Amino acid sequence: MTCPRPGCNGLLVPETVYDGNLAMDLHRCVSCGRMGKPDERLQSDDLSHTKGHDMPGAWTPERRAKFEATIAAKKGQAPKQKPEQRAVVPVVQEAVMIEREPMDFSALDVVIEETRKDLDALERTKEILARRS
Repeated sequence: MTCPRPGCNGLLVPETVYDGNLAMDLHRCVSCGRMGKPDERLQSDDLSHTKGHDMPGAWTPERRAKFEATIAAKKGQAPKQKPEQRAVVPVVQEAVMIEREPMDFSALDVVIEETRKDLDALERTKEILARRS
């Protein structure tokens, strides 16, 4: 069975509701939560606030603003103005150059020389292995 609430058409499932000594067999909609007998018209069926704006009684931004203005008027307050939204601009910090002492590359020259010696040794090993094969 489908929900009789306008615009819902959700699935109705049977459910037993207990109230002290009384028990009632009702149907609950899995989409909107309506509880009642599937053939009866409930007052809450006109307050379809659980679905989209196309349904009667839905909370649209205009309706909510009007409601909030009414509540504020009853309290004697001015209605709240929503702050305007501003674009978020990322903050980029400028790079700061730090002067450092000149680097000593003599240690790097030693490493390069050792690597060349290792490469020469590997080349000689390759020639020896090639002669044996």
